Amino acid sequence: MRRLAIALALICSPVAAKDMRFADLVRQHQFKQSWLDIIKGRTFRKEDGWILRHDGVRGSLESVSVNGEQFLKDEGCQPHDCRDNSIVILAQPKTHKIWMLHRFVAYPSRSTVQNFFGNPDGAMKAILLNYMAKS
Repeated sequence: MRRLAIALALICSPVAAKDMRFADLVRQHQFKQSWLDIIKGRTFRKEDGWILRHDGVRGSLESVSVNGEQFLKDEGCQPHDCRDNSIVILAQPKTHKIWMLHRFVAYPSRSTVQNFFGNPDGAMKAILLNYMAKS
């Protein structure tokens, strides 16, 4: 139990988040299970493999506060196609819950498709959309 408390303290700290990537986060058992739960049964296009491999153009996790709650935020995009294929992920250290918004442009129609993962409620959808608009 003490190890878990220490791990959570490190994850919640802005310094720890700065040096951690999403791929590192989902190696932790609780986050790994949450990640597997949100992608289970979902269909990804061939060009979206970067999401499942946790690569693409990505930085370190950022610690953000939303309505007084701490989250770890990850943003990423498909290499050479950032404008047309990107994600925003929020992970909550307290509950190990993960939510994701995947936005891509469908061809040939050039229509924008937005897929939400993790069953976000209306408020969480708005937060994810806000972060997507800023990225």
